[in-house]
Amino acid sequence: MIIKHLKINNFGKFHNKEITFSRGLNLIYGENEAGKSTLHTFIRGMLFGIEKQRGRASKNDLYSKFLPWDNPSNYSGTMIIEVGDVDYRLERDFNKDHKSFKVINQKLGIRLSEEEIDRLYNGLNEAGYNNTISIGQLGGETDNELETILKNYATNLASTKSTELDMQKAIDNLKQKKKEIKAMCRGLEKNTLITKDLQLDDQILLLDHNQTEIEEENSIALAAYQDLAEELSKLERIEQEQRDESTRRGEKARHLNERMAELNKEYNEQQKAADQQKAVIDNIEDELDQSGIKSASDMEGYRPPASNKSLLWFMIPILFIEMAVLVYCIAADKNIFIAVAAGVILAGSAAVFIARLKYYKNMQAAQAEHMKTLKMLIQKKETEMNGLEVKLDKLSQTAVYIDKIKSDLDEMSTDNRMEELIVEINTKKVNAKALSKAIQNNQWKLEQNKEKAGELEKEKILLKEQMEKIIQTEDEIEAIDLAIINIEEIAREIRGSFGKKLNDKASHYISMITKGKYDSLIIEDNLNIEVNSKEKLIEHHKLSKGTIEQIYLALRLAAADIIFSDEKPILLDDAFAHYDSNRMESTLEALSKYFEQVILFSCHSSEIEMLEKTEIKYERILI
Repeated sequence: MIIKHLKINNFGKFHNKEITFSRGLNLIYGENEAGKSTLHTFIRGMLFGIEKQRGRASKNDLYSKFLPWDNPSNYSGTMIIEVGDVDYRLERDFNKDHKSFKVINQKLGIRLSEEEIDRLYNGLNEAGYNNTISIGQLGGETDNELETILKNYATNLASTKSTELDMQKAIDNLKQKKKEIKAMCRGLEKNTLITKDLQLDDQILLLDHNQTEIEEENSIALAAYQDLAEELSKLERIEQEQRDESTRRGEKARHLNERMAELNKEYNEQQKAADQQKAVIDNIEDELDQSGIKSASDMEGYRPPASNKSLLWFMIPILFIEMAVLVYCIAADKNIFIAVAAGVILAGSAAVFIARLKYYKNMQAAQAEHMKTLKMLIQKKETEMNGLEVKLDKLSQTAVYIDKIKSDLDEMSTDNRMEELIVEINTKKVNAKALSKAIQNNQWKLEQNKEKAGELEKEKILLKEQMEKIIQTEDEIEAIDLAIINIEEIAREIRGSFGKKLNDKASHYISMITKGKYDSLIIEDNLNIEVNSKEKLIEHHKLSKGTIEQIYLALRLAAADIIFSDEKPILLDDAFAHYDSNRMESTLEALSKYFEQVILFSCHSSEIEMLEKTEIKYERILI
């Protein structure tokens, strides 16, 4: 793969920027903040894309860092690469809302499928790119850190043919995982768990037996309670019937009492009327008695006595005397006046006598009529009196009958059956309450047992989980031990083939970039790295920082040669910032000689001066 052309539509600080690369060495030169890192990131992004991170990471990720401010929707560009004498145009839109990626065969004008793109990349992925052909300077690390980086890089290349896998780190992670697994099961012993599980089984069995006994006892109590409830219901029904009957009797007694009161009232009224009639009869009898009539039979042929009879007999002589005087006066021819007076007096007396006699007759007739009336009235009153006595007798009989009914009702209401029922009902209620309490107590015991059984089951589940955890831990530890053995075995097998190639390639490059000072690089089975000088083998930790950087570069170049055998670009981002002039000269000569394309990013003039001095052919690109 050769990178031929970049067109940056909108990416970071660049807008409508185009850059052309050639084969050989290309130097992209610019001051700090000129955009070298932006170009480097753009190339990587065109090859593999740039994903926006989630959450807090999104604030400082590459996507946000290079998102254009003025026109974020046009976050895109194109890149032309050459693979096998054919140019391909990579078109990529980085915007997360409408991102896209297309690869066009410019010769044929067709778009490649995903499978064709994979074949075009020939196994190059982002991890391989970052760890082989894209190289940055290591000047920020300490000597010890550089030693660690170099050792891990060499080990992984020699063991796995890839920098994506860290062999030693994998083994260390497995060992750490083994420690963590053991720590998780610390304090758990299989025999202790088995013993505890058996104890729980015994407790559960005992609890089940107790549960069965309580359920049987509860079943008997429930049956007795139901029987008692039926009897109580029957008794209460009888009691209610008795109460209803008592209510009916009370109502009947109330009506009888009302009727009795009415009869008493009527009897009193009739008695009063009879008394009044009797008083009338007594008065009439008194009057009759005064008239000399002792009985009704005495009234037959009754004639009332003359009233003022003595006066009549007294007046007769007077009349005779007055007549005599008158005759005498007339005959003797005495004083006429006296004769007239005597005549008048006589006439008057005669008139009085006649009037009195008439009055007496009238009075006698009236008394006779009155006596007849009294006779009839007595007969009538006696008849009424007889009727009242009959009526009073009937009222008395009715009152006696009502008294008898009331007496019968009273006798019925004083029946002791009601009291016996109430006593029996109360007794059964007490028994029912006791049974209910016993049932509730048993139910509570059942609930307690159920809750305890649940707790025991939870303990068993926990024990089971712990036992499974121990078994799983044992399996995992066994698997980890086996994995470590397999990884180490595989690593030894790989080092037998790939390791030799890596040593040979790395030795070639270390000799070239050190101009023969170190002619070979050795990665031993114990993962130690040594370089061979003309005098002796030197362990890597005894080398200078600059030499370690050269070894690191040699390893990466060797890995790029082995892993990606086709044409490939080498991108170096300020990789020589801490090189001295000799190291820089030898390294630039080696790069220009052995690699089809080198793209060097730098902000230092030292690279330009060295290239001019050594007359190495290169293309300068200013930004």
